[in-house]
Amino acid sequence: MTNFLVQRIGRRVDPELRPVLNVSRGIHERMRTKLRRDLAQVVATWEGQGKKGELESRRLWLQKAMPITARTLARDALLVLILHWLWSSFIVMPLPPPANEPGPSACSEGDSEVGSAFRRTDPGTMDGKFMVGYQGWFMAPNDGPPLHPGHHGWVHWFDEPPTSGGRPTFDLYPDVSSYPSTSHRTPPEPYADHPPLFSSRDAAVVRQHFRWMREFGIDGAWLQRFGEQVMDASEGGARAELRAWRDEVGERVREAAEEEGRVWAIMYDLSGVPAERIFDVVATDVEHLLHHRDILSSHSYLSHNGRPCLGIWGIGFRDRSLTPAHFLPLLSHLREAGFYLLGGVPLHWRAGEFDAEDDVGWAEVWEKLDAVSPWMVGRFSDLESADEVAELSGKDRKWCEERGIDYVPVVFPGFSWRNLHGGPLNEIPRQGGAFLWRQLSNALAYSPTALYGAMFDEYDEATALAPAITRTALLPPSSPFLALDANGAEVLPSDWYLRICSLGALALRGERWALERDFEEARKEVQGWWEVWGGGGAPPAGGPTCAAPPLPSRPAQTPPLPPRPEPLPLYSRAAPGKHFVAPQRAAWRPPDLTRPPPVHHSRAGWVAAAPAPAQESQPGPPGREYLEEQRRRVEDVLSGLGSEENRMEEGVGRVGDAARRAAAPVVKRVVKDLISSQVQGGRTEGREGG
Repeated sequence: MTNFLVQRIGRRVDPELRPVLNVSRGIHERMRTKLRRDLAQVVATWEGQGKKGELESRRLWLQKAMPITARTLARDALLVLILHWLWSSFIVMPLPPPANEPGPSACSEGDSEVGSAFRRTDPGTMDGKFMVGYQGWFMAPNDGPPLHPGHHGWVHWFDEPPTSGGRPTFDLYPDVSSYPSTSHRTPPEPYADHPPLFSSRDAAVVRQHFRWMREFGIDGAWLQRFGEQVMDASEGGARAELRAWRDEVGERVREAAEEEGRVWAIMYDLSGVPAERIFDVVATDVEHLLHHRDILSSHSYLSHNGRPCLGIWGIGFRDRSLTPAHFLPLLSHLREAGFYLLGGVPLHWRAGEFDAEDDVGWAEVWEKLDAVSPWMVGRFSDLESADEVAELSGKDRKWCEERGIDYVPVVFPGFSWRNLHGGPLNEIPRQGGAFLWRQLSNALAYSPTALYGAMFDEYDEATALAPAITRTALLPPSSPFLALDANGAEVLPSDWYLRICSLGALALRGERWALERDFEEARKEVQGWWEVWGGGGAPPAGGPTCAAPPLPSRPAQTPPLPPRPEPLPLYSRAAPGKHFVAPQRAAWRPPDLTRPPPVHHSRAGWVAAAPAPAQESQPGPPGREYLEEQRRRVEDVLSGLGSEENRMEEGVGRVGDAARRAAAPVVKRVVKDLISSQVQGGRTEGREGG
């Protein structure tokens, strides 16, 4: 009851006062946790000692203290509401009523009838953004010009027409009930008895996707742009048609983001691009987007610190024949052009193991990035391994913070790609949302710059956050597809995972307290999302009745790209206008001792190697080498004695605190005397030798 009261009050207060309520709740939650831990410790100790009377009295006192913290929390929440009423009544304009209460039009300030807590996203910063990856790669017959004459049209739904021996390439079945009926695409035989599908070329479909983002407080999307699909477009033919298709999807995303008040940015996926062509493919396509598609004139294109954002995914992954030399020229070129660069990197990018290349030169690549986003899809499959990865991510976050690099972790709801690549169906179960919730809770614990939800619409690998079919019973028997109740999970609403993302986005922005670690504690809030956060009532069958307000015109911000850099020593041109050839090994050069020490690899992470001792140009005075040798020996003795002293103190601690306090000074005094005598002896011998 107290949590429900706090949630309702939290919806009424201004964003400036919500942190006060969050802090109050956090203090009392920690107090209750401490009391529970105290009770458990007393029970474990006193039961062993037979102190039943003391145990019972302690238990009664703690049981009385629990309701006190709840009443105190309710009192503080009421106090915040009173402060807000005074603030809004006498200092600023009155607070408008929630969308489900009588009053002016719910859209009078640019909000829709649902999700009215979520207003237009600020495109000028990435801080506190919950972004999603957006593929936009589904097609259907007759949704536009075919990719090439004679193409069957079912891109990313089927590899070939099933009647010609083709098979489906997606696992999770989408729910299209909220799309306009004109956007429903009947699957081909023998799947014609299945629910309809959709096309990403349909403007109404993309608009619905971004409408969901606005309703659930998701800030926007990283639109995936695949290097393999845009390279060699200048040659015309099928390559040009592929790029034209991606341009078309980009226009739909741009329109929907501007209409729904969301942000968007381009992220290049370099899968399938030859290593030696990475620079030319990306640099050429960026010029195309800037000068022919004019993407930066969009009101909603995301920027950070005055620089437009650009993502590069696929840096440093193992088994792709990539080296740092393939990326350094590209990253330098894009930074000179004024872009803020987010790199999609392996999970073990710092350690250089498992899914990451172990070349020590990658450390220089990481320094070229403005933000890193480790890829986590498929790297773990249960709550325990998610917690282990969270520990690694916390260290990554600290490393980035020390170097001024932003950190954007990835969260995903589950995984399956049996129809695409084989393997078991529902390979990484969603666990009814508990798997995604634990990742969000862990990520928010180390205060990331932003979050990346993978992915919004990827039904292929069953990572889609967008609505999906809720029950397997809605699919024909023996259907090779997944619904949200797979493996006996409970029946969930189709927008269940958008609701979870919504609460994660609120916590990321500080508009809700930190997510509870246990999903069961928050399940009721997710179930009642529409009543608490969605403006009240049941989810609407259709879309909102009004759109976000238009933005004032903004001049184009297309920066001129710097000239292409001359080939580095590692590269050579095959011919004018052609791509780079494979890098050659650079000639050896003597090390420059004036530069910082190189970065070497260890299992614990990237660590700076100790520089080699400099050679003496002139022989030192007699006895200098001997004194240096004695100094090193003394340091070794100190190190060994220190570890021995620690072990002695640990052993003494087992005897008791009193014995340890009495013995430790004696040990330290003996050690100091021993060290002093050895140092004096070494210095005396050194002087005599000199």
